[in-house]
Amino acid sequence: GFRAPLQSELDAKQAKLSKLEELSDKIDELDAEIAKLEDQLKAAEENNNVEDYFKEGLEKTIAAKKAELEKTEADLKKAVNE
Repeated sequence: GFRAPLQSELDAKQAKLSKLEELSDKIDELDAEIAKLEDQLKAAEENNNVEDYFKEGLEKTIAAKKAELEKTEADLKKAVNE
């Protein structure tokens, strides 16, 4: 009777929370990765012996991670408003 719809609503809320948590964790991970990559890039720029292709590779990786971060943040916003 009464419990089935309630249970399915709880399950849906639990699933939403899990998804929000997962997205939030991913954002934290990406933030940390980007910070680390930016530190590496800064160190590479200060070191004149580092090849340009290495710096360019880091810049590309940072750009890709930032794009992934933006997408994940958008997914999180969308999930919150669902």
